[in-house]
Parts: sequence; structure tokens; C-alpha cells
Amino acid sequence: MKIRKLNHVRVILLAAATLVFLPLSLSANPIGWSAAQDITGDSDISTDGALAQAANITPNGMLGTTVNGVTFAPFVAASGHDISGHFTLDGSLALYDGYGSINAPFSNLSSAYQTLLSTGNNGSSNSVMTLTISGLTLGDTYQFQVWINDSRGTYGTQGITATDGALSVHILGDTTGVEGGTGQYALLTFVADGDEVITFQGDPTGGTTEEAFQLRDLTGAPTVPEGGPTMSLLAISLMGLLFFRRRSAA
Repeated sequence: MKIRKLNHVRVILLAAATLVFLPLSLSANPIGWSAAQDITGDSDISTDGALAQAANITPNGMLGTTVNGVTFAPFVAASGHDISGHFTLDGSLALYDGYGSINAPFSNLSSAYQTLLSTGNNGSSNSVMTLTISGLTLGDTYQFQVWINDSRGTYGTQGITATDGALSVHILGDTTGVEGGTGQYALLTFVADGDEVITFQGDPTGGTTEEAFQLRDLTGAPTVPEGGPTMSLLAISLMGLLFFRRRSAA
């Protein structure tokens, strides 16, 4: 009888230990690109972790914009080798401020989001652009977000391919293929071990463009809410343990 009760105690303790560590693995950030997401509204802008830099690629003299509480400072990229904080952009660059539209669904976005998505760079003949992200804290986990949008309807559903090492994602500039359509954004999660290098290349019949970048440091951000499911399940396990101890003492 004592052996059977002892086995019950061991089972409860094992279950409690499993429940403590299981949510940590489930909440870990995946490393790599997310699937491209359609642009829908201000909530597209990630607020995870701590903001390292947000850049609005725009012609000289234009102002930045704040969307979902994130301020995107102007990044004038026109010389072929342009540096702004963490970001260095290389390639055959030309700036353009007409990627927006008076038609929906683009016109339904907030004015601040429209400002962000209306300006960007342009590399003709699907030339390759290279973004180097430097000044990173080694070992920290970062999240990078990029927006591609061309609501003119000129190139249909053409997009660009963003590549980081062996990983890549295809991001559309206009999901509808007609004027007023909106593009997509994608998120990259990586652990800094030096500079991070990302290349962009447009589809064969379109140009290469990006409208905005955002870099966020996820290290130190909470992954399990205080008093969340882990603590509740652990409490249930401990209650079970106390129950079996009382029965043993009876």
C-alpha cells in the first residue's frame, strides 16, 4: 500500500515538472521568416519587445510617420549606399512617393499608414538590393519587419523575394492586382551573431521595392504571462499532491 501511494506522489511531481517546462517551449519564438501577411490596418505594425529602429523609406524633405504607436523616421535611400542607424541599404536605388492610391482598400487605411506605404525605393529591372543590419547585441533575439506595397496596379500581383541566408519569403506588392489593392508585410526572427544581411529582389517583370523597415529586440520580453496557465496547472498538481499526502497520513 505504501509503495502504491509513493508511486502516486511521483506521478504528481513528474506532472508538475512537465507543466512548468512545457509552456516555455511552446512560447519560444520561431527562428526564420513568417509567411507573408496581407496589409489590413494599423495593428499590422508589431509592438513586440523593444523598438530598436523603425525607418520610413522616403524622398528627401518628407517627414516620418507614427503608426500603432511606432514612429518611423525618414530614411532617404538614393545614393546606392545609404546608412541610417542599424540599417545600411545598397543597390541601384531611386526614391518614389506615388505607391499609394485614392481607391479602396488602400484609401481605407489610416492616413498615417497610407503615408508609410506611399513612399519607398525603386530598383528597376528586378535589381538586387542588400540590407545590412548592424550594431546588434550579440546573443539577443531580434524581430525584423518589412513592408512591400504598390497600390498603382501597374504590375498586377508582382512582388519581391526577401532572403536571409538559406531562408526566403515572397511578399506581394498588391494582393488584388488592380489599382487600390494593398501589399503585404513579413517578419523575420533571428538571434544576433554579427551583422544580419537580407537581400531583396523583385519578380522578373517588376521592380524591386521596399516601403519601410522595423527592428525590435525581443530579448527580455515576457513569454509567459504572470499567473497564466502554467501557474494554474502547477497549483492543481500541488493540490493533488497534498490530497495524497493526507490519505497517506490517515
